[in-house]
Amino acid sequence: WSPLLKKMIALASVDTAHSHLGTKLQMEITIEAVRHKVAAKIVNMPFFNPKRKTAVPV
Repeated sequence: WSPLLKKMIALASVDTAHSHLGTKLQMEITIEAVRHKVAAKIVNMPFFNPKRKTAVPV
């Protein structure tokens, strides 16, 4: 969970056949000992580039 993005984020190893940008997949997460399947999508890295990273203080 990313508190900044308010979304689930993950880094995963994926078979080459399913590694194309925009491919929709399902992944399994465990919350309080209960497994859930959630939607996932292949995106470019970095998927978030904050402005403050390169901002110059005034």
